[in-house]
Amino acid sequence: MRFIFEFNLNGRLAKGINYTFTALILKIDSPQCLNDFRLISPVESLYKIMDKLLANRPQLVIKGE
Repeated sequence: MRFIFEFNLNGRLAKGINYTFTALILKIDSPQCLNDFRLISPVESLYKIMDKLLANRPQLVIKGE
């Protein structure tokens, strides 16, 4: 929520937004190679949330809400 609040307040993305860590999630019970893991990065989630909010904003203005 702080990320979105700062973006609305300043019109800029927060410092360090491009810094990330990566989590590996198992696809199968006994992984043997890197392809047996699913790669997840939380930064992508922030961008997706921001994209949804920005995409829905014009709809609210058009509807007059």
